[in-house]
Amino acid sequence: MKKLTYFVMFSLALFGFLVSYAPLNIGKAQTYDMPVETVQTENAVNDGIFVGENMTDNGENVDNRENQNPEDENLPQNGTRPEGEHRPQIQPRGGKNTMFYSGEKDKKPSKDKSVKEDKKEDVKKTDNGGEKKDKKAQKANISDSAKASLLMDYATGTVIYSKNETERLPIASMMKIMTVLLTLEEIDKGNIKLDDKVTVSENAASQGGSQVFLDANEEQTVGALLESVIVASANDSCVALAEHISGSVEGFVAKMNARAEELKMDNTHFANCTGLPSPENYSCAKDVATMTRELVKHPTYFEYSKVWLKDFEHNSERKTTMTNTNKLIRFYKGCDGGKTGFTNEAGFCLSATAERDGMRLIGVVIGEKDSKTRFKDASDMLNYGFANYENKVYLDTETEIKNDIELKKSKQDSCKIVVDSPLVSFAKRGDESGFEIKYELPKTIKAPKRKGEKIGKAYLVKDGVVVDESNVVLKENLDKSSLLDDLKKLFGLHK
Repeated sequence: MKKLTYFVMFSLALFGFLVSYAPLNIGKAQTYDMPVETVQTENAVNDGIFVGENMTDNGENVDNRENQNPEDENLPQNGTRPEGEHRPQIQPRGGKNTMFYSGEKDKKPSKDKSVKEDKKEDVKKTDNGGEKKDKKAQKANISDSAKASLLMDYATGTVIYSKNETERLPIASMMKIMTVLLTLEEIDKGNIKLDDKVTVSENAASQGGSQVFLDANEEQTVGALLESVIVASANDSCVALAEHISGSVEGFVAKMNARAEELKMDNTHFANCTGLPSPENYSCAKDVATMTRELVKHPTYFEYSKVWLKDFEHNSERKTTMTNTNKLIRFYKGCDGGKTGFTNEAGFCLSATAERDGMRLIGVVIGEKDSKTRFKDASDMLNYGFANYENKVYLDTETEIKNDIELKKSKQDSCKIVVDSPLVSFAKRGDESGFEIKYELPKTIKAPKRKGEKIGKAYLVKDGVVVDESNVVLKENLDKSSLLDDLKKLFGLHK
């Protein structure tokens, strides 16, 4: 009897177990029979991911990025799956499934941004104070992801902001700043003229990279070639100018290095006149700003630097359309010059200058990740400078300086003197305290002297520190007196 009772109890328990297990299997089967796309679309919406848009790891729309990753070229543009048998890849996240379309069978799904939220932000460190400079950029509200950067006041040469400013780096076509500078200096010296004819050599016509596609043996003016270098960064025109000025590229490059030494560009060396990759081509943010500052002293430069779009006309009536590589010319208020550069080694580079309310700034970035960031970071630096600093002229070149200099052997009883360049302060906006002008002048001057001749110095001083200086020069000629002039002075007959 006991055995029968145990058998019945066991049978009932087994029956109950089977009855309770079956619905569970049915439920699970129903869940897995749902289309994969439907399940994942629901989870994607719940996770804040919108199926049908191509997104990067940080949530940025792929279509909005300036520099597309080649791997993204196969991504769908309308939310449909790429052609082929590739299936959606599923990656667990917080108990949910998120779908990622892949253009490759074995391609791993992208890491979602959420897994990085709790990670501490990396701090970029360099051998020469990169971490400190990054903090300075943050304090100044400057977005700066460049390898090296610098912001300078043109009038005084004061450095407002810098990061890794003396680090030697490739700078690509920013090397052409020196090529343009030497050309303009040769024009100022009278050695060449803008309308001089230049015959393009085979060597010049064979240059690669950015160019205006010069033909060998065609003739172009110095002005046309110079404009194409400034506007379109033309390598072929650079070589043509170098050969015209120095007879050879090697001779011109020697002049480039000599001029760099004169300007105390201690971390710069030129191997060519174009900036095409070479281990011997390097510079730094500080030196780039220095040669840019020297370049913008030439008014002729601005006749070309502000050109946005223009046709370069060849002898064969063929035309090459030039577009300015410096986009800030068109999109940043006050920007009227600069030079871009890009190679794989150098990254995206820019030296830009802008002027607002009489104050000119120069901003340099080297080694940016893309062109968009290059222009953004340079704009941020310039914005910071214009918002927080100002130039004030304390003595201009027309104001006569009062003096009691005694004149000897001169027809004139007194001399008119001025400064040959303005005395300018560069300081935080609203800071005008403590400035004074001091002079170094002779007690006597012996005639004759010519207009513009230096006779002394003027200094703008704040708190005992010289912030600017200028030469004091004669505003008019001092003519030598004759014996008759001396007799008239002696008897009071001189007027």
